[in-house]
Amino acid sequence: MSVPVTDEQKREDDISKARKLNYLSQLSVDTGHHVITDIRAYHADGKDNQQLPDIVKRLKRRLWQQGLVWENCVADTGYSSGENYAFLERQ
Repeated sequence: MSVPVTDEQKREDDISKARKLNYLSQLSVDTGHHVITDIRAYHADGKDNQQLPDIVKRLKRRLWQQGLVWENCVADTGYSSGENYAFLERQ
């Protein structure tokens, strides 16, 4: 025989469960000089290709502040999407 669970019991059970806080990090490197130029943690609920525009904007701003110019983007296929290709063309 099953006993019905009340909404209050469901809420208490949800509160008592441990929460998973999953993050992923994105790292940018100056490949010519082997220097880390940017690193940031993102919530792990997104894909790499969703992070690329933010990475590029932040990195270009940081390099510009140091008198440097962003020229090329080298990334694996996890960052590819039609939107990202169009975004990179506009840079």
